Amino acid sequence: MKKLLLFPVLFFLVLTSCKDDEGDPAPLTVSEQIKGTWVTTKEESRYYDASGQVVHEETHQTETVLNFDGAKVTTTYASGGSGMLGTYTISKRGGKDYITLVNGSSSAEFEITAISGTSMRWSAEKDNAPYFDNGMKTADHAVTTIDYSKK
Repeated sequence: MKKLLLFPVLFFLVLTSCKDDEGDPAPLTVSEQIKGTWVTTKEESRYYDASGQVVHEETHQTETVLNFDGAKVTTTYASGGSGMLGTYTISKRGGKDYITLVNGSSSAEFEITAISGTSMRWSAEKDNAPYFDNGMKTADHAVTTIDYSKK
């Protein structure tokens, strides 16, 4: 009879000591997270002089819609402007993620500074950046950040 009592105890120990073979799912890559439709929520540009002081700022609420599907990106504008079709690539350099957008013969590269299932932020720096402030002026450099929300 004692042997029958030990059997449930041993069975319980075997069940509780087993490790979960599945573990946590692997996190999604940037290439996987970017797929779908995104809307710009804010675009901000800061222009700097050679000493690093901000000399001009611009903020836009454009609500541009980007749809990432495969290697293609389609851009449409909330203002009713015509959309553009292009391609994009995701790359990694120095531990940072980048996106390169290509439309015809022009291209633009942004660092993807943040991405999740619901939001994304891109950043780009441009040297000798022109801006308009009571006439055309040129800053030493400008940093543009664009915030997106997943639709």
